[in-house]
Amino acid sequence: MTKQFLAATLLSGSLLTVLSQPSRADLRLTVERRVASGQPESGPNDSTALAPVVSSRTFYFKGNRVREEGPDGAVTLYDRSSNKVYTLNAGDRTYRVASLKDVLDQPEDSPVEQSARRPAFGSVSADVGIRAAEKDAIDAVRQIAGREAKRFDVTVTLRRESQGGGFQRGGGGGGYPGGGFPGGRRGGRFPGGGGRRSPGGGGSESDRRGTGMGQIEGEMFVADNADTSIKVKEPFLPVCALAADIPARSALAHKLAGVKGIPLYIQLERKATAGPASDSAMRTITVEVKSVSTDTLQDSLFALPESYRQADSTPR
Repeated sequence: MTKQFLAATLLSGSLLTVLSQPSRADLRLTVERRVASGQPESGPNDSTALAPVVSSRTFYFKGNRVREEGPDGAVTLYDRSSNKVYTLNAGDRTYRVASLKDVLDQPEDSPVEQSARRPAFGSVSADVGIRAAEKDAIDAVRQIAGREAKRFDVTVTLRRESQGGGFQRGGGGGGYPGGGFPGGRRGGRFPGGGGRRSPGGGGSESDRRGTGMGQIEGEMFVADNADTSIKVKEPFLPVCALAADIPARSALAHKLAGVKGIPLYIQLERKATAGPASDSAMRTITVEVKSVSTDTLQDSLFALPESYRQADSTPR
């Protein structure tokens, strides 16, 4: 009798523990992205000020899986356990597979806009600073999509990395691949070549550190996500990547996604810089969550359709 009573007590206690634990909900976010560009002197009536480009997306989150539905009906599935990305093509019922890293290394915008902003030489790094706003600061907390969100201030310094030497006399590395200017002051940053006094490299310490090429400032508002079923590190990386459309996209996206919580609003403004028009134009990207739903999501939303085959593979 005692054993039966003890077993019943333990069972009831276990049930109470399970029932008392808060349920973890799935998540659906409807997101609007706005991109505005223009020259520093642009005004409302200035032809150099471009009308904002606005698009909408819907993201679904369940456990370690994410589904993104794009503005043109395109569907992208993210398996965050393996960091594989599946892009579905409804036209020919195929899908392509890529790593999340490769996807983040590609700009969000069209190839034309991408090439206009790509540096002519060298890679680009980003020094990112994210700091929580003071509690008593103006607009430190904001209500967005029915949730309370806290503000974080964001600063980004872009730096173009040198490939080769600098401008110092006899500094080697300069000119075009396989040749170049004969050393001295005309030797420089371009890849390949060599100067008169050394076969490559050289240059000043500042050249080796890279050249400043722009400043980005902005803010993000983040809400608590403790009530969701999401189980992975940086779960909202696909959302943050929409705002991080700069030459160093991957680095910035990871930094933004590293802030714990749901990013309900991100606005980043790239300051104008001296140089070619494509580099000097101001550009503001705003990513805002318009609605949040915690309804249960079907597993089928995150599965590859059975009728689809991998692109470039032999049909079954």
